[in-house]
Amino acid sequence: MNPVRTTGFKCGDCGELYSDEDSAVMCCAPKAVEVDLWKCSECGNEYDDEDEARYCCLDEDVVLPATPGQLEAAGQQRLAI
Repeated sequence: MNPVRTTGFKCGDCGELYSDEDSAVMCCAPKAVEVDLWKCSECGNEYDDEDEARYCCLDEDVVLPATPGQLEAAGQQRLAI
């Protein structure tokens, strides 16, 4: 599934995603941050992570690949290059 890239806004305090700046500012006023949003091509849900949008409407049996942050949190160390 190929997600669609759009521009949206994230509340600067709680991280909630919005398609318009006014809604993001009103959420936890006064700060909103412009971000790239990824929209699921099937259902239209918006995410700030491309992989989340890509795997949104796939079968539950599909396991998402771990992000570098998740691997580090689980104890994996980065290799020095």
